[in-house]
Amino acid sequence: MKILHVNYHENRGGAGRAVWRLHRLFLEQGLDSHLLAAEKHSADARTYQAFGPSELKKIHLMQRIEANLNRIVSRRLYPFPRSYNMLRTSLNEAVVRLNPDLVILHWINGSMASVEQLPQLGVPTVWMLHDSWIYCGAEHYLPFDDRRFETGYDDAFDPDAAVFRRKRRAWNDWNIPLVASSSWLESQCRRSLLFREHTVFRGALPFPGKVFYPERERTAVRRIFGFPPGKKILLLGTLDRSYGVIKGLDLFQKALMEMDPVLADNTACVLCGGEVPLDLPLPVYFAGNITDDNLLRALYCAADAVVCPSRREAFGQIAVEASACGTPVAAFSGTGHDSSIVHLETGYLARMGNYHDLARGIGFVLNAGPRLGDAARSFVSEKYDPVKIARDWRNIAERVLERDF
Repeated sequence: MKILHVNYHENRGGAGRAVWRLHRLFLEQGLDSHLLAAEKHSADARTYQAFGPSELKKIHLMQRIEANLNRIVSRRLYPFPRSYNMLRTSLNEAVVRLNPDLVILHWINGSMASVEQLPQLGVPTVWMLHDSWIYCGAEHYLPFDDRRFETGYDDAFDPDAAVFRRKRRAWNDWNIPLVASSSWLESQCRRSLLFREHTVFRGALPFPGKVFYPERERTAVRRIFGFPPGKKILLLGTLDRSYGVIKGLDLFQKALMEMDPVLADNTACVLCGGEVPLDLPLPVYFAGNITDDNLLRALYCAADAVVCPSRREAFGQIAVEASACGTPVAAFSGTGHDSSIVHLETGYLARMGNYHDLARGIGFVLNAGPRLGDAARSFVSEKYDPVKIARDWRNIAERVLERDF
């Protein structure tokens, strides 16, 4: 069985890293796995460049057009992330040339393919969700109280509704099964107007357990980063202007204001990602953009706790990685974190949007001690066991090929 993953990036960004790990896991477990990317970044013999230089230039131009359109529509310099997928590309032809038995679509935005061409792949296909774009309009995530993906955007006349209607027309007879990595994402699919009648499998995303593991001597690791040895270290997983509202940076700021004063005096905050200005009541250290897994593991191990205050999170890769390093996580419930954190047993799940409760959660994980981290490590190691994940995916692939869905 020849399996072809299709994703915009080979091994960059959250989805790209997840796809790469899944691809490598398939190979380790004896599956004939290949990866087709719009932008290839390595010399890996099983990764293929989908487009030639001239077509890639057109794709990059379309990305700029879509970004400018999004700014105009939203009237914001850093608008809510959207993808319009208007450009028809040669992706289908690239897939056919590789002659796979099964295609697994992943994050195919960035003008990698048009909405209309996807049902014309002509190969048994399953779609792995990395955000909410597939069942929404142009949006990658919806605000917490937005239910338009359930109702069909009613009679709205805006770019989001226009993309939704394009999807509905083009995908009306496309009975493609979906794969969700979390219970929250699965429930969203089952409620959506586009996919409520479709089969939704559960397929986990792996993490490299040989890379992400605990470091008992945290002091030595902290010296590498220059963090203060006498304070507790709280790590915020990601900073991104475009995803600031989604990632709950405003709720994080408010939660820190609610922290116990004694604990706050003994805590420093480490921000990972771009340097987005945040007015925080704690000493702040910037770790920058970290893409190397070994350095990322060291950062998790240097922290006493991680906070992921996202309003929307499809899977919660940061929470899984941090937990694997024995560092507990505080996050909001009602997202993909429901599948990666057990409340009060491996971390803390605050009520969605309640920054008072998030503040309690931050205090809980900072003060919990090593037992909570050990429980978090045991939980994710068992739940995301690579042999089990590969077995589940093999079962999904066989069912799709046999049309048993």
